[in-house]
Amino acid sequence: MSIQSISQLLADHRIWSASQKKQTGVAALSSGYESLDHCLNGGGWPLGTLIECQSEHTGIGELQVFLPAMRNLCNRQDKAIFWVDPPHLPYPPAMINAGLVPQQFYRVQSHEREERLWALEQLLRCPAVGLVMGWSDTLDNTAARRLQLAAEAGKTLGVIMTRYSTPSAPPPLRLSLAPENGQLQVRIRRQRGGQGAVTALSFPLQVPL
Repeated sequence: MSIQSISQLLADHRIWSASQKKQTGVAALSSGYESLDHCLNGGGWPLGTLIECQSEHTGIGELQVFLPAMRNLCNRQDKAIFWVDPPHLPYPPAMINAGLVPQQFYRVQSHEREERLWALEQLLRCPAVGLVMGWSDTLDNTAARRLQLAAEAGKTLGVIMTRYSTPSAPPPLRLSLAPENGQLQVRIRRQRGGQGAVTALSFPLQVPL
């Protein structure tokens, strides 16, 4: 039996240190924000991975966080984008001003939890869909598992906007948003193969749908 020094162990490329950024091999789409891409393992939003984006309030800039990705998906990749149970009606003039194509956006309104979950699953599995964004007060363990499997099957970017986090149902990537000093603080609370991080994005926080 041989004993190695700590320095020898740390020099072994097979050992990952918590101070290092570990790549997962998952395809990613740039968030459009350099500081955020730097914090995200893989350099952007991971495709085929469910993202929970938690904020206690709406209208603080949560859509702005995903705006560059939406532009990329609908303008460059000609993908459809679905919003499931958004808290407000989409406003086409504002979307056009933001560089989006309203004709490629679809709004789905459900009437109950199971109906919403079913719609999200079907959309996440569809390869013609670029982004599925849903709104729900919370994300329970059953829903998180079902939606993660659907996102993996469709290699789709899936985002669930929640008001309250459920610690027992952590998705692979969990963010929390909060306004701070005129900026939007984005806190990465959990991600596969990487560390938590905090960054601030600068843009007008009150942007209509």
